[in-house]
Amino acid sequence: PAPTPAEPSPPPQAPTSKAPEPPKAPGPPKAPEPPKAPEPPKAPTSSQAPAPKPSGGLGGGKTGGMTYSPYSNNGQCKDAGTVMMDISTIKQAGFTAIRLYSTDCDGLKNVGDACKAHGLKMIIGVFISETGIGGAGKQVTDITSWAQWELVTLIVVGNESVQSGRTDAGALAGFILSAKATFKSAGYNGMVTTTETVNVWQVSGSTLCSAIDVLGANIHCFFNPDVTADKCGSFVRSQMELLSKICPGKQVFNLETGWPKQGNPNNLAIPGVSQQKEAIESLVKEVGPESIFFSFVDDAWKDPGQFGVEQHWGCIDVFKSM
Repeated sequence: PAPTPAEPSPPPQAPTSKAPEPPKAPGPPKAPEPPKAPEPPKAPTSSQAPAPKPSGGLGGGKTGGMTYSPYSNNGQCKDAGTVMMDISTIKQAGFTAIRLYSTDCDGLKNVGDACKAHGLKMIIGVFISETGIGGAGKQVTDITSWAQWELVTLIVVGNESVQSGRTDAGALAGFILSAKATFKSAGYNGMVTTTETVNVWQVSGSTLCSAIDVLGANIHCFFNPDVTADKCGSFVRSQMELLSKICPGKQVFNLETGWPKQGNPNNLAIPGVSQQKEAIESLVKEVGPESIFFSFVDDAWKDPGQFGVEQHWGCIDVFKSM
């Protein structure tokens, strides 16, 4: 990850039945479908308390948090001053936590400093790009060097990495356990997980469950053609109930969810400003404290993607008016 105009990250794109994916840069892109591998060993015991379970949601408020990517409209890195203003806006809209996908663009420092200044917590990530797990190791090192653990409520290793074909479930489970041990040795005693789409958890949960502390999923109702905006929250709730049976005893969090305000219809799922407001209100009501909302502002640096919606998920204005 480089500071200011480092190698811009060609940000995330939303898959077919899922949501947009984080940016690429010194370490972020997508991930692959898993072959089964041996179930990873249990995390080592230690004299320290087990990973804490969050209470009242990831952010402790009416929502779990808001996703944030430090990229400008042309895909370049935002400077520290702009990041500080963005985080202030997120705070003023009622959020208590942000989700950061990777460590590029000096994200840990700039976003971390802004979160500290404005009293927000962070869900931080290790992004697995097309370089695979081998290329993601530097982000683990970046995180342990930064080590501002008092700001961190969750570390997410991989974002739809199996779904996007960047790795398989067995390798991902091993990487999560390895990263978790590294974080622990650097003083982090909190939760570690990954996030995938529901279908990947259904196929690969038996391989991944033993490596995670909580189950993370990206659940986007827009990509289900039979769900209207007003039913978004209840649809996501039903998906989370289904996921709760996959890793018994592990809390489920919806780490990316929202609705596009522009683009082409997906049958009954229609993009639009009023539909986005309706969908988000239903999400807040049904699953707000367990959900991270996508995304802070529109992402002009992305390709239009399926249904032409990839650039139009910005939803901070909905929260400002709630």
